[in-house]
This record gives sequence, C-alpha cells and structure tokens, in this order.
Amino acid sequence: SHTVDETRLGNYDGKFLKIFRKTRATLYDIIDDKSVGVIEEDKVRNIIKIAKPVGVIGALSPTTNPEATPVIKAIDAIKGRNSIVIAPHPRAKKTNKMIVDLMRDAIVKMGAPADLVLSIDEPSVEKTNELMRQCDRVLATGGSAMVTAAYSSGTPALGVGVGNCVV
Repeated sequence: SHTVDETRLGNYDGKFLKIFRKTRATLYDIIDDKSVGVIEEDKVRNIIKIAKPVGVIGALSPTTNPEATPVIKAIDAIKGRNSIVIAPHPRAKKTNKMIVDLMRDAIVKMGAPADLVLSIDEPSVEKTNELMRQCDRVLATGGSAMVTAAYSSGTPALGVGVGNCVV
C-alpha cells in the first residue's frame, strides 16, 4: 500500500502481486545459474566463456514500479558479485528507502555486507547524473528522457523505456 499511497499509481493488489511474483520468479530463474568464472565451455570449438563482475552498478528506478524494480536489479547485481546504488524517481523515494532497507537487512542475515545495496535517499537529477558518471554500469528503467540520459552519461548503459521489461 505504501507504493500506491506515495506514487498515486497502480492499485494495492497489483503492487502486491508484482513484488511477490516478479521478484521470486527472477530469483528462481537465476539461482542455480553460474554467473562468475567459467560459465560455459565448448570443447569442440575450444571456446571458454568467463564472466566477471563489472563493479558498481548505478540503477535508475521508475516511479511506476518502485517496489519490484530495485529488488530485481539488486538480485541480478549481487548474483554477478556486483554492488548496486539505486536512484529512485523522487515520487518513489520513500518506497525505495523501505525496499532497500529490507534488502540490506536480508543481505546481512545471509552473511554479506549490507553495503552491497545502497540507495540515494534524497534523489535529484544532479545526484542521479553524478551516479551515472561515477558507476561502472548503468541500468535504467523508466521514461525515454531517463534512458537517453543513461546512454549519454559516458558510462556503459542498458536501458528500457516505458512498458518494457525490467533491466
């Protein structure tokens, strides 16, 4: 209910299903996948695929999906042994803080450092732009202006606009 109250978008049942189904599905889809080191070997062609962490991921999160997008991005980041800083839309900053705090508590319970997931608690265009300049990879989910800014940041970026999948 917090998300709907803050953003004035969506409905309570839909938001609950989104956080419950999408986040679990993401985790279950990748939980047994290799994500670092040798992830694939083709002995016939003598090809070995090796994956490595990219570092700090700057994640831009939209006001339309502030409950599930940060969780899904954090799952993907941590699975690849990366850390992540989530920059929410200003109209979703309270939801983002609550979600990030819950993730940080869960991460500590699993024996990992809480600072694998960080949040910009008082978001602004300036802070988000600085995050995109300083991080190692940008993941942008949101409107076309946000995605364009990510692609123009000078940092390698992946982005999707309105109505597309979570990146």
